Amino acid sequence: MRDSEEHAKLKRKAKKFLKSLGSEEIIEEYRTGVRYSDYYFIMNREALVDVVGFKGDRIALVECGDTPGGKLRTLGRHFEEVYHLPYCGEIIRVKREPPRNIWEKRQESINARVRVSFKR
Repeated sequence: MRDSEEHAKLKRKAKKFLKSLGSEEIIEEYRTGVRYSDYYFIMNREALVDVVGFKGDRIALVECGDTPGGKLRTLGRHFEEVYHLPYCGEIIRVKREPPRNIWEKRQESINARVRVSFKR
């Protein structure tokens, strides 16, 4: 799939950013093997990242343009350095979240339902 000119500019900016971090190898359209779900997209998609930089065992990912929040949160759980470069603005580092297990997710869902039922 061809990128728009604006998206291609963001990718070039992301490559410069990764070089400034010291990345030795930079790859576009990198398949992470990480799966994510978001309400607006097909459930359980594989995360394809716009630009990735490698230096030794360090990996830095940059998502360019409009990106689903679920994708960024999931990548933040699996990788140390995840950045988002939106169309309007500068590079933002995604907050790293610890991986959650299935029981924690289930408990959060139950807690949310309980809070809603008490508000009625």
